[in-house]
Amino acid sequence: MVLNAAKVALGIDQVQSRMLRGVLSARSRLVPCFTAPWQLTSQAQLCDEVPRISDIWRNDYQWSLPVTFLAETQPPTALQWARRRSPGLNHAQLHSLFRKRQIKLFLPSTAQVKSISERAQLPEGSQLLFPKQATAGQPASRSRSRSQPDLTTKAALALAEHLRQSVLHKDDELLVINKPAGLAVQGGPGVKLSLDKIMGSALSFGSLEQPRLVHRLDRDASGCLVIARTADSAAWLSQAFAQHATAASNPGAIYKGATVQREYIAMVEKSDHLAQNPQGVIKDPLMGPGGSLQPATTVYRVLHSNDAVALVQLTPKTGRNCIEMLDVL
Repeated sequence: MVLNAAKVALGIDQVQSRMLRGVLSARSRLVPCFTAPWQLTSQAQLCDEVPRISDIWRNDYQWSLPVTFLAETQPPTALQWARRRSPGLNHAQLHSLFRKRQIKLFLPSTAQVKSISERAQLPEGSQLLFPKQATAGQPASRSRSRSQPDLTTKAALALAEHLRQSVLHKDDELLVINKPAGLAVQGGPGVKLSLDKIMGSALSFGSLEQPRLVHRLDRDASGCLVIARTADSAAWLSQAFAQHATAASNPGAIYKGATVQREYIAMVEKSDHLAQNPQGVIKDPLMGPGGSLQPATTVYRVLHSNDAVALVQLTPKTGRNCIEMLDVL
């Protein structure tokens, strides 16, 4: 039976520190898998690297950053990369420019510039060229033009300040926050205020790009939540979390790309089962779509305990939310 006051380990500094070290350690292992897409290159540097290109491409076009993507993933299409890296152009403008063949592709292997369709997949290292005439007067990023949530209510202002005080790590690519219990990550029926509605104003910290969700935590759970700060970091973080789910359903498969390991710390009422089995594997199936049972596996280990409660580490190997994990202990 779970203690109502502490379904998930909440304000324990040691646990928070341990979880954060795990997140940052995983991130340090991700970076060597690919060329870091957030390392910005100036227009002058781009032009210096392609001396054989005609002056018309240098002077009349704005160059995107070189294309990068995770190993063993599909390369982005021209439209996907343009939406991520275009100089403030909206979806309709991009479609129009692609239709008129005004967006070009630079191939560094041959130092050639050619027309590109929006559905074509882009090779790594290539760059899109946007006509400056079409981008004149556009903002540096489309993200900040999106509507911002109203922070005039006391509840919204208080939550925004609490979120800013809950940042455990911040760099140019990502944030790690200690999400408080009771806060829904995404809105839905009966949810008045959620993280996705307020984080654009609360957690931008002056960036031109809005923060992006790449995974979720249950509403009743607290703990480390990773938030992307750029479109590129959102792409590789989302892929890493998706690959975690794929690896869970295919335990024998080998993945060369980035993956993420989730870990939960929970405080539960000590039971006879935990007293007799301080570590083990939970294999109770979960109810899936259509009422079908689906296999679910979670490894658990008791970290500390006394006569009344136990602090348990849980590592889900297949899909299972934290409350479902606790209910079977």
